[in-house]
Amino acid sequence: SIVYFCIILFVRKAINDAIRIVKISATAVGANCKIVFWPLFSFLIVGLSSLLFAVVAVLLMSSGDMIAVKMQNATASVTSDSSSNFTAITIPDIKQVKPQEMIKYLGLFDLFMWFWLNEFAQAIGVFTIGGTIAEWYFTPKGAEPEDLSDRTRCQRWQSSGICGAFCVGMKKHAGTAAFGSLIIAIISTIRAVVAYLQYQITKANPDSKLIKCVTCITSCCLKCLENCAKYLTKNAYIYSAVKGTNTWNLMFTFTN
Repeated sequence: SIVYFCIILFVRKAINDAIRIVKISATAVGANCKIVFWPLFSFLIVGLSSLLFAVVAVLLMSSGDMIAVKMQNATASVTSDSSSNFTAITIPDIKQVKPQEMIKYLGLFDLFMWFWLNEFAQAIGVFTIGGTIAEWYFTPKGAEPEDLSDRTRCQRWQSSGICGAFCVGMKKHAGTAAFGSLIIAIISTIRAVVAYLQYQITKANPDSKLIKCVTCITSCCLKCLENCAKYLTKNAYIYSAVKGTNTWNLMFTFTN
């Protein structure tokens, strides 16, 4: 209890800041209730893309060369009731599909594009929510809405809540979202390939504890790398939504 009290005493400023942030966030969500339904839209995009790439993967894996496979017993004997003669029935060869070597690489590319599209949809979601909250936060209280009658429909749409933030995100920050999601998609694809290789190695040597230890360490390191990339890119998206900077400025900012 004493240690707990000392921790609270020393970090009381951070606790007060966290309380203020939670209060402001709750007020922001109350003023922009539509952002609560945005995760449903992102989930719909991810679900449709997953279905599409799953169909493509099935079509890829089912394409290849038809090869006839002979059975061990090529003939079968059947006894007739009217005579004691045997009738030999020839069993046809069974055909199997042998995938081509290029199909494996196309399947890997399909997996990579699935990762990339899903991460891009999530990045646009961060830009949309971040842009909506930033516009609400930096708008002075009691400010009268600007007259937009002399502007185009696209410009009027960009100045209206979550729809405007989505339009600005797609129009001005799509490159930043694609670049950040590309980095995460590359790391996720490498993780998937390494996981497949680890499965094959573990299957060939199920009793080797050294292999299990190495595969566990490798998976942990790749997962940490992916989490770091997601953390940095998410903060970069929010920074870009607030400041309006592009990808190259973000790279120099986070590098410095």
